[in-house]
Amino acid sequence: MDEIGFKISDDKDIIEKYLTDESSIIKGYADSVYYPYTEAHVNKIVRDANENKVRVTVSGGGTGITGSRVPLGGVVVSTEYMTQISTIGEDNWIEYREGGYTYVIKIGWDEEENTYYAVAPPGITLQTLDNILATRKLLYPPDPTEKMAFLGGTVATNASGSRSYYYGSTREYIRRLRIVLPTGETLDIKRGEYIIRNRVFRIESKIYGSIEIKLPKLKIPNVRKNAAGYYIKDNMDLIDLFIGSEGTLGVFTEIEVRLIPRPNIVIPLYIMFLSNEDSIDFVREMRVFEFKNVSNVHVLSLEYYDRYSVDFIRLRYGSIIPDDTSSIIYMEMDGDDEETLIEALQEIDDIIDYYRSNKVLASFDVDWIKLSSEIRHALPTGVNEFVRRHGTRKVATDIAVPDDSFDEMLEYYRIIGDETGVQYVLFGHIGDNHLHFNFLPRDDNELMKAYTGYSKLLLKAVELGGTVSAEHGVGKKKCIVDGDEVPLLELMYGKDGLIELAKLKHSFDPNHILNIGNIIPKDYLEGI
Repeated sequence: MDEIGFKISDDKDIIEKYLTDESSIIKGYADSVYYPYTEAHVNKIVRDANENKVRVTVSGGGTGITGSRVPLGGVVVSTEYMTQISTIGEDNWIEYREGGYTYVIKIGWDEEENTYYAVAPPGITLQTLDNILATRKLLYPPDPTEKMAFLGGTVATNASGSRSYYYGSTREYIRRLRIVLPTGETLDIKRGEYIIRNRVFRIESKIYGSIEIKLPKLKIPNVRKNAAGYYIKDNMDLIDLFIGSEGTLGVFTEIEVRLIPRPNIVIPLYIMFLSNEDSIDFVREMRVFEFKNVSNVHVLSLEYYDRYSVDFIRLRYGSIIPDDTSSIIYMEMDGDDEETLIEALQEIDDIIDYYRSNKVLASFDVDWIKLSSEIRHALPTGVNEFVRRHGTRKVATDIAVPDDSFDEMLEYYRIIGDETGVQYVLFGHIGDNHLHFNFLPRDDNELMKAYTGYSKLLLKAVELGGTVSAEHGVGKKKCIVDGDEVPLLELMYGKDGLIELAKLKHSFDPNHILNIGNIIPKDYLEGI
């Protein structure tokens, strides 16, 4: 440790661990890695970096798949030791030890808003947070698949998951943020406290004085889920500008989230269908279905698996999937007790039969619930094994489109799949019009075809008013259009739009030090 109490490593082998993320789409470079424990440490690191114009890239758990934590020079700031809150009173603090780390969070009750909340550090994983909350029968609802993701990283990407169909994304549960700005100064924002009028607001800085921030006149996609770039709209809450900003506007040091009572019971269902059309029609009906004979029952998730996805699942669980199954809908429902959920299942039984389901798997048994989770993971496991066996990589979309464009996008998925001739799977969060199309190339020739098909899918989604990223963020990702590498956000907003976004970042970060390359390619910042 240095004289102010945090570790710094210049060891090349250690630095190497921070130069990629789960995607391995890009490899970065850095001079050193800093390990702050407290907000004061982050203040010093960022302040010194700003004064010396040294780039700072914030690293969470490394579970991202867009290259967001990959440094392009300068230093890495790892939040893995930021596991304890320190800026609020010690009443209702909870200390929890797990995996060699000591976590300190606060759980409280807000009388005015009639809700539970938690104050947590950025370096706590979603799994650890859930372990703490489970003992108190509370839930932090956003449901990203990767439970080892750090809370700070999920706020930085506005992450979501399968249960976001009912609960919504991360944004809807953030009450307060403490953020170290690129100047090294701290901003404490509570939801509802700062509303941006006429797309203009000011931040008072001891270093730069009064800073005027202007929001571009861009229109974000009208979709159920969106994690592509900055959240911008008329009369928005300032806190929402930072949520999903991928570390480009500040470093989160403390996060206050809204909690809800934990569901008494959740039942997972696998509903298998003879035709793809029937499964899609079933989803349409379930979206508008209202239970008549039971109360407090909710459909938490609606997930879709096409026939090629079913084939991968069948490799491990073929004995429970009929041979004539064309597609599967995975659904979760919560309720007060088993009897209530049984009644709810009886209510939707006629709908399931009408759309020619050939088999339904559902049970309250603990072993079944464990098995249902394993079945879901059989697909990504199978996909990863396939591309690893062929020495290539999957090429995956994260597209969502408006409700009235979903059918057209669904048909276009099939057109592009057939056109490229590359094996693929299509699956995901159909309740939110958000499917993942994964190309599975077997060689370099097919990989190039996959990249071409990938770009066509993104362009189609944008044409339909959709987003290029519904839950993962855009990070440093690009695609190939007419032989040129194009940043994902350029597809949505054009070059002029990206210039406006670059000006927004420049207002916060005039020395361009924080998470360079995320959302806005570094080329767009030059000359501003």
